[in-house]
Amino acid sequence: MKNNTAIPRSFSKYRYQPNVRPVTKPTESTQMSMDTASGMDQHIGGRASVRVFNIWFAVVSLCVCLVAIVLAWLDKSWGALYIAIVACPMANLVLMILGTISAFIVKRFNPRTKLSSMLVLVLCLPPLGALATAAAVFRMPLHGC
Repeated sequence: MKNNTAIPRSFSKYRYQPNVRPVTKPTESTQMSMDTASGMDQHIGGRASVRVFNIWFAVVSLCVCLVAIVLAWLDKSWGALYIAIVACPMANLVLMILGTISAFIVKRFNPRTKLSSMLVLVLCLPPLGALATAAAVFRMPLHGC
């Protein structure tokens, strides 16, 4: 005698998984939503891109200030004052402009990034670096010849 309550053969793989539905072919609307979801997966990592940008900007700003200090140390004359008063602030101004443009580019490529945290670093670090460089140069034993 045959058991009439048996599960059909096509659904036998779902016998112990009552909440699993059989795989169906995606319609046009579900395909579009899956494409949108996969597009969002490409932008995961907003915090990571901000962190990488901040680290690289801080390293570049530090290198600009260190190069200015080394050049001033090698000169120790009017050239060192020029570096402290004019050259280093101008280099840091250029760095601020390039950093601001770069922050907006990062925001454009990764919409999940926070622009505010990048701009705080871009607008605060170079002036602080210029002040620190000027303070370091003014503490050097400078001479006028």
